[in-house]
Amino acid sequence: MSKALQLIEAALKPMMKAGRKIDRIAMYVSVESSISDGKFIRTVYGPLQVRTNPHIKMGTSYLLEESGKKGRAFGWVTRRESRNETNKK
Repeated sequence: MSKALQLIEAALKPMMKAGRKIDRIAMYVSVESSISDGKFIRTVYGPLQVRTNPHIKMGTSYLLEESGKKGRAFGWVTRRESRNETNKK
């Protein structure tokens, strides 16, 4: 299993435990990401839709539930540190 798939499934796990449905969740990635070429990624929970977001930087990805209800699920898969966060360390 690739490191990317491990990160994705780790981010999905709490959503799946909470009873969310994989067909309502999409992973958003940068338009420059190599993952953006595909429409789906196969996970242990089923196929996960991949969408691009032109406003996020390479190295950042997140999961968002498109349920149409109040209280959508959200989770970071990877989050690139900003320069301000790096300088604080």
